[in-house]
Amino acid sequence: LLIAIVISIVLISGCETTNNNNKYTSDNYDWKTTQTDKLKLNQDHTGQDFLANGIGEVTPVRYVDGDTTIFKASNGENITVRYNGINTPESTYRIEAWGFAASKYNKEAFEKALAEGAKIVLQTENMSERFDSTGKRYLAWVWFVYPNGDSRLLNLEIAELGYGHVKSASDTQYA
Repeated sequence: LLIAIVISIVLISGCETTNNNNKYTSDNYDWKTTQTDKLKLNQDHTGQDFLANGIGEVTPVRYVDGDTTIFKASNGENITVRYNGINTPESTYRIEAWGFAASKYNKEAFEKALAEGAKIVLQTENMSERFDSTGKRYLAWVWFVYPNGDSRLLNLEIAELGYGHVKSASDTQYA
């Protein structure tokens, strides 16, 4: 009888009367990005062309999913870019948990950065290995470069916020 009373007290004291199901969602929790905040673009991109020089400004055309976007390069060509060093859950041809959240975050990050006057800069890791395993998508580091000179690496931010995981980044300049 004593054991039953103790178990009942533990169960009752563990029950909550308020609904906190949304307490720690990405929409209402101030996630910290200490690694992203510290890392800055240290290569000059002024007047450079991503296709020719491996770094340069581009304009987003369409957000495909959490780690892929179509950009307009400086020569007017549309290029598909897969973000280097990360992989987010799928949200296009097959649906995986958190795929839509990663895709939504990717799009909103661009919208916010562009609204704040940021330029979008792509940087390749290696000019000789510029394409992903499909051979159709460029691999790039995606930077937001703000008018005040600050910069943020979107690839790292996506991983740091938990929308994707680090993949094949150990031998890169931003490992």
